[in-house]
Amino acid sequence: MSLKIYTASAGSGKTHALTREFLRLMLSNGDPRYFTTIQAVTFTKKATAEMKGRIVAELSTLARTPEESLFTDDLCRELGISEAKLQERANATLHALLLEYTSFRVRTIDSFFQEVVRSFAYELGHAGALRVQLDSDQLLHQAVLEVLALQDQEKSDERDRGLAPGANHRGDRRWEGLQYRRPAQQVRQAARERSRQAATCGQGIPLPSAGQEAS
Repeated sequence: MSLKIYTASAGSGKTHALTREFLRLMLSNGDPRYFTTIQAVTFTKKATAEMKGRIVAELSTLARTPEESLFTDDLCRELGISEAKLQERANATLHALLLEYTSFRVRTIDSFFQEVVRSFAYELGHAGALRVQLDSDQLLHQAVLEVLALQDQEKSDERDRGLAPGANHRGDRRWEGLQYRRPAQQVRQAARERSRQAATCGQGIPLPSAGQEAS
């Protein structure tokens, strides 16, 4: 199996070329369900919707009026079949695709790798119901509450050791054992811990990057 690499800038017709390649692959076999073995990956949901729409529209044109399609001549030449045979394959494939649209595998990189992770959830030590939750507000709220509780505990520890709360006690032997961090760092650490706990329960929640500060 040969590998084809298309290098092109924005607006140069990548979607057109990829649509032609997807059509060539799905019509290269006499099996109308052959499209279920093809995986196309895009960067954004918008690109996914655009590519799916283009493929279905062109497949419909090939099935009804192949003489109006821009891909007819190229596909007949590359597949070595007549226009009538191409139309027959396109019609059967379109019918199968509409019946099994969920098997039409054009998706974003994120959703593709989420599917891979779910397929190997047990091997990765996650619950089988692992899913990504885009709303992280609840997680951050829990993390902030934990940090505030931790700071109250640290101040209590200071008072128990006879230290003035909030003062700089570096070098004081009574300082030993107390771990002070900036609130933003504490929030991120608590949020990551919450995320790991959620993942083991079947919920994965993305966190702010290390360079982002919590307000």
